Amino acid sequence: MEKRYQQSYKIKNKYGLHIRPSTALSKASRSYKSNIQITYKDHTINAKSIIELLTLGVAGGEQILVTATGVDCKEAVEGIGQLIADRFGLSEEITED
Repeated sequence: MEKRYQQSYKIKNKYGLHIRPSTALSKASRSYKSNIQITYKDHTINAKSIIELLTLGVAGGEQILVTATGVDCKEAVEGIGQLIADRFGLSEEITED
């Protein structure tokens, strides 16, 4: 049975997952061997796909669930979590906590 790990994260970027954060998230996801999925509301998508990330319509302040299945699943989820915590490197886009 494949290893699986998941964690919820709050998107802190003011404008949510628009093109720049989606690109960063997709690129980070592709650096892992595990299959990585993002669940928002009732939709689950492949985190390695920029198009699928953009179609989720995740707004700033919303919660997403990151799930990874595979050999580096925990590292993948925690790495994506750190990217989210760092606001995808977009310091000018900060929501009120």
